[in-house]
Amino acid sequence: MSKEIANQTTITLDAVSVGCVRSFSAPGAAIKEVEVTCLIDTIEQYEPSTLGVAQEFTFSLILESTASAVDVGDAGSFVITFPSGQTWTFTGFVREAGTADGDSASDSAIEQSFTVRLTSVVTIVPAP
Repeated sequence: MSKEIANQTTITLDAVSVGCVRSFSAPGAAIKEVEVTCLIDTIEQYEPSTLGVAQEFTFSLILESTASAVDVGDAGSFVITFPSGQTWTFTGFVREAGTADGDSASDSAIEQSFTVRLTSVVTIVPAP
């Protein structure tokens, strides 16, 4: 089994590039719990919920000349495409968006970080 590399990974929102991905943080596995403690119990009691946990992705990217900054409330279908061709697809909305920052004096790239709250599960399609 080959390892997936991050170099040349892209992300789109509704099929439009949102920029050059510098890094991202994917959600881990989680489950909600329901508190079911009765008065007779001597310790809190919990059971797993059948309701999924709304997870988040956090991205850091360089804005490209063909992409505009992401805004809070932007929503739609996101696709992360890895160099191997593997894709992660999900729907969500931008919950938090940083300002687009750069330093013109040092001729640096314009960067932005943002957080996407998932409204669906992540569908992973292996590379062809």
